[in-house]
Amino acid sequence: MPSVSPPVIVFSYFSFQEQNLRPACVVRPYNAQDVSTIVVTMASTHRESGEKFAIRSNGHMLSAGAANIQDGVTIDLRAMHDVKLSQDLSTVQTESGTS
Repeated sequence: MPSVSPPVIVFSYFSFQEQNLRPACVVRPYNAQDVSTIVVTMASTHRESGEKFAIRSNGHMLSAGAANIQDGVTIDLRAMHDVKLSQDLSTVQTESGTS
């Protein structure tokens, strides 16, 4: 599962408040299994040491800390951008990173 250097993603936020936060680490899941592994790991780490994390879809939240976090881990879902249309064309399923 690839990770991304924090400066690469920091300046791509919609709000200035989110841009000012600097995560210690950014991880980029590519599928639901990756997300599950990351969330289980982060929940355990939070219980053990208080490590904080934020989840980013497309980074359009206005308030600081909603889609980015200072000195914690940002989980960047933008690589998950598949769109699936049902065979009968009645429903569309999108992943979290879809814009």
